[in-house]
Amino acid sequence: MTELRKRMIETLQLGGLSERTQEAYVRAVRQLAQYHKSRDLVTEEEL
Repeated sequence: MTELRKRMIETLQLGGLSERTQEAYVRAVRQLAQYHKSRDLVTEEEL
């Protein structure tokens, strides 16, 4: 597991999100990363 993923999960846990919500968020970020495009450059339409 990457350091970035660990930090994301820790942040979600501190926010009190459920396990399934955490999994969904991590999955969404992983899928977004598959496009090899910085999340800062993704448009609303692409989401």
